[in-house]
Amino acid sequence: MTTKVMFPSYDKVLGKNLPTPVFRSIELYTVASGEYEWGGVDDLEINATLSISLTKPDNELSTAQLLEYYFDNMYLYAYFSPFESINTRLQESNLNLRDLFDAYSDKALQPSSFYGPGHLAGAGSGASPTAVYEDVIAFQKQQFLKKFPSGWFSQFSSMFDHMPDEQIAGYSIEQARVLLEDPTREAIPELGVNVIYYMFWGDTGEAGPWTSDDLGAAFKTYMNSVFRYPTTNYSHMRNSLAQTLHLLVRGGYTGANYSWRHKISLADFADPGNSYGATIVEGQQYDEEGNEIVKISGINIKTFLNTSNVGSIASRLNNLEKGFSIAFVGLDIDHLGAATSPTDERSTSLWIWSTTSHRR
Repeated sequence: MTTKVMFPSYDKVLGKNLPTPVFRSIELYTVASGEYEWGGVDDLEINATLSISLTKPDNELSTAQLLEYYFDNMYLYAYFSPFESINTRLQESNLNLRDLFDAYSDKALQPSSFYGPGHLAGAGSGASPTAVYEDVIAFQKQQFLKKFPSGWFSQFSSMFDHMPDEQIAGYSIEQARVLLEDPTREAIPELGVNVIYYMFWGDTGEAGPWTSDDLGAAFKTYMNSVFRYPTTNYSHMRNSLAQTLHLLVRGGYTGANYSWRHKISLADFADPGNSYGATIVEGQQYDEEGNEIVKISGINIKTFLNTSNVGSIASRLNNLEKGFSIAFVGLDIDHLGAATSPTDERSTSLWIWSTTSHRR
């Protein structure tokens, strides 16, 4: 596990020194019985410790007063991101903060409210595409091509179990990858698409929704006649979308997981009894002009992932290639109407520092 600054050159913004968050440590723990209100025994806790440094103006205010009077509308944001697109763009220093905010905008996302461009065309619902649509579909395809069995649906698991290693319905994994992206390639007349595409998307195809039985009689007849595999009524999307949304959107919990996004007013740290364990360190560091640099030290942020109650979630967690802890300081994003790309004026108040955890 490594910690590094993603945007190290932005030392001043709009002529004013900004509070700067830095990860000091990230540790992984197993939740013990009765230790927290969150989750259950053996859930995973990601325990991050941060500090925030800022230049103190030359006035008679104490640091606590400074935070209370001038930083009550400035916030520390801390996220945990399992999203491949967010993490990749962050590594490339090309993250649009609006994408980060949007990814966490729907904490209660379910298959019935999961929309993509194809879904909208089919359903005509007028709903906006789900912000994390591409990430979810990419993860679903990854699981499918790995022949990850949905253990809570024994029929689909059995169908995969009857296939030789490194094959899906008579195709190699690489062939299946190509077919999954091109439904017309080697299409079966009875299905109108190839069997790999149909197994993944089901009868409704990319339009969805994937909320009911969606593998028709023609597919079952084909699979039984050609391979004699046991079959199921559910496509891979229908079979596992709910569990994938639980993992990527809520860390494995069926309800909203508010530990995946923290929003804390800097004024809260002025209270010696704050719930984050933070303390103010003064009089130890000064800049080259003699201005005091104060530090809010020991800020403790906890993120939880459900690995105890749903075995399939724990297995899927092992397939996340990387997870990022992300922290930045900025204005109240819930009341900012402007876009937040790195070139937008209002987004220049946001600093990002991150930690990368690679899981193999």
